[in-house]
Amino acid sequence: MIAAIKFIIKSLVVLAYLLFTVNSYSYNLQSTNYHVTGGLISSGGEKSLNSTNYRINTTIDGPASITNLSTNYKIFPGYQSQPYRPGTITNLYVSSGTNAEEINIVWTSPGADGTVGSASSYVVKYATYSINSQSLFDLASTYDQNWTPATPPGSNEEKTLTGLNEETTFYIAIEARDSARNQAYFSTGTILSAWTQTTGKPNEPSGFTGTVLSTSSILWEWTDEATNESGYYLCTSTNGRITTDLGVDKSSYTETGLEINTQYTRCAEVYNSTGSKYSDSYSRYTFATAPSNLQAVSVYDSSVTFSWDSGICSSYGLAGAKDSDFTVEHTTFIAFADNLTVLTTTVYNLSENTLYYFRVWGYNGDGVETGYTDSVSANTIDVSFPGITYNKPLDENNDPISKIGVLGNKMSIEITVTDNRKVTGATLYYRKIGETSYNNSSFSLSGNTLVSKTGTADISKEFVENSLSSNGFEYYITATDSVNVSTYPTAFPRTITVSRATSKSVSDGTVSLFDGNPEDGETGVNIPAGALDFAVPITITQENAAAEAPAVDEQIDITKNNGRPVAVFDFGPDGTQFKKPVSLTLVYFDHDPKDGFVDGTNIDESTLGVYFWDGSKWRIVGGNVDKDKNTITASVYHFSKYALFPASTRLESDIRFLTRYTPARFGASAYRVIIYDVTGRIVIELDKNQFGENIIQWDGEDENNIPVESGFYIYKVEDEAGEIVYGSIVIAR
Repeated sequence: MIAAIKFIIKSLVVLAYLLFTVNSYSYNLQSTNYHVTGGLISSGGEKSLNSTNYRINTTIDGPASITNLSTNYKIFPGYQSQPYRPGTITNLYVSSGTNAEEINIVWTSPGADGTVGSASSYVVKYATYSINSQSLFDLASTYDQNWTPATPPGSNEEKTLTGLNEETTFYIAIEARDSARNQAYFSTGTILSAWTQTTGKPNEPSGFTGTVLSTSSILWEWTDEATNESGYYLCTSTNGRITTDLGVDKSSYTETGLEINTQYTRCAEVYNSTGSKYSDSYSRYTFATAPSNLQAVSVYDSSVTFSWDSGICSSYGLAGAKDSDFTVEHTTFIAFADNLTVLTTTVYNLSENTLYYFRVWGYNGDGVETGYTDSVSANTIDVSFPGITYNKPLDENNDPISKIGVLGNKMSIEITVTDNRKVTGATLYYRKIGETSYNNSSFSLSGNTLVSKTGTADISKEFVENSLSSNGFEYYITATDSVNVSTYPTAFPRTITVSRATSKSVSDGTVSLFDGNPEDGETGVNIPAGALDFAVPITITQENAAAEAPAVDEQIDITKNNGRPVAVFDFGPDGTQFKKPVSLTLVYFDHDPKDGFVDGTNIDESTLGVYFWDGSKWRIVGGNVDKDKNTITASVYHFSKYALFPASTRLESDIRFLTRYTPARFGASAYRVIIYDVTGRIVIELDKNQFGENIIQWDGEDENNIPVESGFYIYKVEDEAGEIVYGSIVIAR
């Protein structure tokens, strides 16, 4: 009856614990049963303890005490719901067993709650390391048993652990459990261990391994560790013997007659009269047989698809390279880890228009490669077209020129061709407007790389001149990488208008008459802002130099070119006056060859000067020669017809001054200076004897001491030896 009442009370305690405890414990408090938990609880027989805040201080096995704390706790009537652990075993003793592979253990049985009641079961642990903490106890191996603890508590327990490894030191520990599976602390006291005795069996072989010799044989090897063996056997992984007795002191055996690419697992057995021991097992696949008949089924710009005939393989590998020896950019596209088991695959991310070599092999189950198939080559398709960049000649807007206004020069076109693999050539095609067939000229491409080259192609000056009758010509350009051909412009052809004139309405800026050859400069005029009050239709016309009046002036060397000019250009509107000096540039030709002499003459380019036609004769302007661009540039104040002649005397560059306080000085060697206006009228004559320093200077006044108008003036300087020098002065007030 008493036992039944205890059982009911204990059940109510467990029920109360489950219903009311949330992350908390309840204990017997000062002889009164209370259930204690943290936080506010809205129901359940609330009862305070002297209206004071409390917390619970306790050990796991002891009664609670209550101390003040700022956190509010609620205290409820209830029963003790935290059970006690079984008692801790403190007198475990271990010793070697009578037989091999055994250890004896002795201890005293604990109670279910300390020394009260009977425990329900034991947890026995063993390890080859010292079990000196709860965590190491939990990690140790569990000895399988179903022992029932002896009763009453305090009874002597004695058991034998069997089936352990022989000749090994084992550490033993034990815990008890109650019926609610509450577990005691692991056994305390001296850390205990015991040695298992030997059975007399021979030592097991070590280092067992296998080396595949062929598709049908494997060499199995091991280390003989025994001194008391009667013999050896080769066994399967399940310890089934597959050989006759191999005899003593054996450490290898070659197994033959095996299947191709088949896994075999073996171990070595050593035995004597007391029994057998086995080595660790080891597995190996026999060799596979190679695939054959590799073929490139389809080839694209960046991929190739292959097929082949099977061998006896687990999977296949494939590699490619840019040479038949597989040394240049060799790449394994399919490896053992890719587990390719089908008889076809596609290789991607190849470079287009590139020759590759490929080969296939097989793998056995261990990833050992077979021999290679014969290699096959495949040239990926080139689908990228060359790019054509037009470089020269360009107009004043940096666009390709659309007209030529100067005859007597070739048109020279410069391009750059690029390609992803290789530039092999470019061609210029051209014809006069109205013709049906094209002439062609190859570009002289050069560059430091195969994929980018720059070069020029020419249209002869004779062709350009002849196209004047058809108002011009048309052209297009092709470039190739030996597979694909690109065209420029894409909507070809491009038309070039050929004339001997240009017109452009401007108030300032540059107007040019292009000759089609970027190797030299261009004829044109540069008008500064403020030189004109409004836009004027500026015209530039190339005149026939051979039809112009010959020179008769002493300033021009009439012994050269029959006294004819080498170039004549008419700038209009004729007679236009400018408020500021404008810059004229006239081109001459020195290309055939470029030797410092005007083409077709014996005129040294350094003797050339700019002259203007005053209606009756050619008058000097002067100018600066640019031998690289084959141009002469001079400053003028009006438009007229301008020509290039070889000077009979030395010409000086332009001299400019702004006021009478910055006069033109002519140097100590000057004996006489004559200043002319653009009509050839003498403005003033100056003599060095008029100047105290014997240095002639002109302050911009005429013979009547009246300042001259802003504009263009010509000077003639004569020294005491009679040498004459001409030049020009631009007065800008």
